[in-house]
Amino acid sequence: LCGAGEKAFAAGADIKSFLELTPEVAKRRLSRSHQIYRMIEDFEWPVVAAIHGFCLGGGLELALCCDLRFAEENAKFGFPEVNLSVFPGNGGIWRSMYHLPIGKLKELVYSGEMIGAEEAFRLGLVEKVVPTGKKIEATLEFLSKVMEKGPLGVRAAKKVINRVRDMNLSHGLELESDLWASLTATEDMKEGARAFIEKRKPHYKCQ
Repeated sequence: LCGAGEKAFAAGADIKSFLELTPEVAKRRLSRSHQIYRMIEDFEWPVVAAIHGFCLGGGLELALCCDLRFAEENAKFGFPEVNLSVFPGNGGIWRSMYHLPIGKLKELVYSGEMIGAEEAFRLGLVEKVVPTGKKIEATLEFLSKVMEKGPLGVRAAKKVINRVRDMNLSHGLELESDLWASLTATEDMKEGARAFIEKRKPHYKCQ
């Protein structure tokens, strides 16, 4: 997932539209945004945000819906919503809590200040920093490695990772066990085991 322009991955909302908002309209818009963001988050295969330039407000919230974030060294991140007397309302606070220390999250949200790619990497907000102009190359290189793995295993792993964070330990372990056990009925699992024993590359069919 990447931005189409030269200056930004996504710089947030159309501020002019704020002048026409009412509580009812705002609630409807946020509800639609939540649905779209959840579709990205719940997509069955890994999604990588390839980030350049500004990644602010709703743009950062969008990036946080992705499984991973690869940022060019010129990228800037932040939640500037308080400059408009609002706050991140598209899940940014909730999702950031899985990546940032609570104090740092409060600092970014309360101040509206931006941070660079290296600091975002140090904090855990992004997984990789790449040279300017290399975001697509780095993303495709990573995804090509993922595509060599057992696709059903990758898909199941994403489902577990996304769901267990909202579960207690016993429910999380039960979900892991159920999905792991279900993979033993697939041809891909058997192909992976045979390939390992025979010391060759597996040929997965997503079956």
